[in-house]
Amino acid sequence: MSIDTINTTYIYIVTAATLTPAMSGTTFICTPRGGGGTAITLPAVSPGLRFRFIHSTTVANAITFAGGANLMNGLWRQVNGTATPGAGVTSIAFTATAVPGDTIDLISDGVSWYAIGNTAVAAGIAFA
Repeated sequence: MSIDTINTTYIYIVTAATLTPAMSGTTFICTPRGGGGTAITLPAVSPGLRFRFIHSTTVANAITFAGGANLMNGLWRQVNGTATPGAGVTSIAFTATAVPGDTIDLISDGVSWYAIGNTAVAAGIAFA
């Protein structure tokens, strides 16, 4: 058994951002400022890319992670256990009702982005 080194870099996101493959393995602390939406653009799919996003504010501001046309698959779960699947969608987002601690993990196999989300509130995450 071997253990790979995991990048433990943390970056705060407060405004729109475009991620690069070099940022793979990074955990992003999402702290948007003010109203309106914040868009995070993912790099093109590539095997092994992995990003984690943690919502850290009570500011009512949606944060959308765009992965390209119909390239995202996965599910998100609410605190009550309800799971909402998404297949062939363009993006996943923390909604304006997301709370601190909600998380989204995005992993690419080179063909698609796979999304896994957890939220402490109903509809704190959504696929589009």
